Amino acid sequence: MTLEEYIKNQIDKGIIDFSVRFVTREDKVGFYIHPSNQSGDTADFGVRGNVLTSESIYDTKKTLLWQMHHQFKDHTVFVSQKELPDPHKLGEIESWLRKVQKHYPLPKGAKWLICNERSPQFSVSDTGTKERTENA
Repeated sequence: MTLEEYIKNQIDKGIIDFSVRFVTREDKVGFYIHPSNQSGDTADFGVRGNVLTSESIYDTKKTLLWQMHHQFKDHTVFVSQKELPDPHKLGEIESWLRKVQKHYPLPKGAKWLICNERSPQFSVSDTGTKERTENA
């Protein structure tokens, strides 16, 4: 998907505000973009000089740390965290989601916030580290 396609797709959904995070990994530079303050599709791109590439700076074969939170109007409550393999293997993610939702029912007035370690919503410990604990 190109950045233009991504933006047009999001605008068709009524989404016009985005958060962008720039990242460097090893010798690669890139960014990812996500709708601001709401759930939605995330896309990532590489950058070489002044050229935007569709090459992800993330190796999707590595694992990602995922979190689930109860999100209220004015705060979120951490519920569970799990390291999962390739995000394209949706079965493993869906299995974890169902398990967590069963053990930690959604309280009244809350909705689910699900994010991975690349997301600005990802919670880190007081020491600034991503603790690799698992609940549920």
